[in-house]
Amino acid sequence: MIKKQLSVLLIIISAFLFSGCTLEDETAEKIIENKQIIVSEPTLQDIFKELCFNCCLGKADNYDEIVSLYYSTLNEKDARFAKQTYSFLGNSDGSYLYQTETLNKEFEKCMQKAISTQSKHYSDFLISRAYICSRISLFFYKENDLKNSNYWARRAINLVGEAQGNYILGRVYIRDNSTIEIGSDYLAHSAHLGYVNAIPALRDNLQEHSVFNLFAKEDE
Repeated sequence: MIKKQLSVLLIIISAFLFSGCTLEDETAEKIIENKQIIVSEPTLQDIFKELCFNCCLGKADNYDEIVSLYYSTLNEKDARFAKQTYSFLGNSDGSYLYQTETLNKEFEKCMQKAISTQSKHYSDFLISRAYICSRISLFFYKENDLKNSNYWARRAINLVGEAQGNYILGRVYIRDNSTIEIGSDYLAHSAHLGYVNAIPALRDNLQEHSVFNLFAKEDE
């Protein structure tokens, strides 16, 4: 009798477990069916990076298009040197969207490819002026993006040396009311390194910031 009851009980339990698993499987299937797969749209930076990547691999040779995109996010002052020679460059909005450290390195790789396979004139589009690097550094600093700000500040220093690089960074930073202090620090460091032009600039800054008038007259 007891064995018979146990047999019946085991049958009931097995049936319950089987139905429970089936219900769980069906529920899981419904969740998967109802779950929406969200694919984010690529950003402009993503697209630019992909263009440069394909350029480096030799899958594309639309170098002028990539240059135009890169220069479209500089400011007009930064882009004017290239625009004097290359008419295909359009307006620049000063957003520096494509001048992050990562994207700038990808752009430079693409330009190296263009130089080696097309024409040496593509070297003209590489940022090689310390003043431009300093202005880009200032932009990112004001955006609280210290990583990219420091990248361009280091680049300015590497281009002209530590003493002159700090002088140029100081000149650029000191023109903005929100970064006068750090601009003074750059000038002080430049003077400490023996760069003679930094001393009068720093002195003028201490005297009611009349350095602004001095800088406006100097040719960059």
